Amino acid sequence: MRSLKFLFTFAAATCLLVAVSSNGYAQAINTIVLAKVSGSVNIKDGSGTTRPAANGSRVTQGSYVITGPVSSATLLFSNGSTVTVNENTSMEVSQFFQDSHDNTGFPTGRSEPSRSTTRLKLDYGEIIGSTKKLNAASVYEINTPVGIAGIRGTTWYAKVVEITADTLVALFGVIDGRVDFTPTGKTVIHIEGGKQVEIKLTKLEGGGVSIEIPAAQLAALPEDVRIKAQAILDQANIDLIDEFSADDTTNTDGDIDLVRASAEAERRVTDIAGEAAGTAQ
Repeated sequence: MRSLKFLFTFAAATCLLVAVSSNGYAQAINTIVLAKVSGSVNIKDGSGTTRPAANGSRVTQGSYVITGPVSSATLLFSNGSTVTVNENTSMEVSQFFQDSHDNTGFPTGRSEPSRSTTRLKLDYGEIIGSTKKLNAASVYEINTPVGIAGIRGTTWYAKVVEITADTLVALFGVIDGRVDFTPTGKTVIHIEGGKQVEIKLTKLEGGGVSIEIPAAQLAALPEDVRIKAQAILDQANIDLIDEFSADDTTNTDGDIDLVRASAEAERRVTDIAGEAAGTAQ
């Protein structure tokens, strides 16, 4: 059997449905789990409590994922999307809701299994994402200090770098698909695959900010950036297939059956805890 080491929390948490009628989701799934945690990664929840992250850590709405140098983590969303948080990054999961559905597995198809709402906020650093083809009523937004990106089903990256205490530069690029990026106070910019936009924000004396966009707006996505982003996404997919494809945890749809995986994961956790207790005696 292949490793299930970061399935523990995802498997158990996906079985929980919560009513969120105020958001239009009568029975909503809001499961997000960290996988492939490397180096120094912390989760800061809405109350300000910070804890070290590990493979299988659950991320709730209002929580931040914060990485240190030479560190990273991949977030798995129950609608099938993934986001890799690279080193020296702070990203908030501002909102995530998804309609309940019959499929118990982590979606592996091209489209999400039900309507969802995802809102992320990148304070600084770099994130790279792969988003399933969304339902017509779904929402997927990435909020940055210089504007908001609207995703419909694509692979993308976003980066925010502080140049000085009063100046930062944000980049948003699309590996494939299309993203609509709306800079603060400006008109929407349509970013096609292979392109990126670079935007500069400067804090003004007395308050307010200045948003500068190059006259050409869109530039070709640098080849080294494209290769790096694609390599991260490819490796994330390989890891997911390897970790989630045990024969006895696959359902009839070819997705991962998280109900059966949960039972196996809990059995293994119990065994490990028993062994540790025995060693301590």
